[in-house]
Amino acid sequence: MSFLTRSLPSTMKLFPYLLIPPTVFVLLSGVRHVIFQFAPGLTWLHTGELHRLIDVNGEGNLTVWFSAGLWLVFGILCLVIGALAGIRGPFYTFAAIGFYASMDETAMIHEMFNAVGHTLGSSLGTDIPTWPWVVFFGLPLALLVGLVSLRLMRILPRQVRTTLIWAGALFLTAVIVLETISGFYVTDGEITNHVIYILVTHAEEYLEMVAISLAVSALASLLVVSPSQRTISVSPGLTQRKQATR
Repeated sequence: MSFLTRSLPSTMKLFPYLLIPPTVFVLLSGVRHVIFQFAPGLTWLHTGELHRLIDVNGEGNLTVWFSAGLWLVFGILCLVIGALAGIRGPFYTFAAIGFYASMDETAMIHEMFNAVGHTLGSSLGTDIPTWPWVVFFGLPLALLVGLVSLRLMRILPRQVRTTLIWAGALFLTAVIVLETISGFYVTDGEITNHVIYILVTHAEEYLEMVAISLAVSALASLLVVSPSQRTISVSPGLTQRKQATR
């Protein structure tokens, strides 16, 4: 794959490699759903641990493991870059966001807001047609992260900043727009249209992993590794931006 990465900008060098696992996971899950339509009797494939591991619509699976791991790497990269560049505030804040997102991906913290949202909706006399956590947790959190990002975006080199903005746009499309759409097809815990729900959730999970992979690739491009000298430093472009924004 090196012939492909040579033609990519520095912020995208790692991206094709990070894209392999999510592509495999989503394809495996999609193929299983197609097989189920023609051979529902294959219980070894459609039930039990194998089904749990490869079905992107569930929790505690390979997709969750990969997404949580990416967020963890995102947080670690922010810590390392912030320490090496001496830009601790903005990068450490983003590290905290990455660590929280990794924890949320594993522990499903955002799901707790479904119950809160239903209670709030009932008290307001309204019925929320989608996942309540998107309305009462996802949207406010996205706005908060966007505001917090402004300071860091001013410091980053243009190419890294642009890549992170694209990553953020893809991530919001996945966790806000597509999650909202999938919620329209669930009523009282029952899926009302299996085909649309499965297509939307697969697209949502894939876009989410693509977005985090893109962000990790962009951040990794800020590090300069010298195997001969056994040193790791930050890109000169970052230190120059830091001095220019003082």
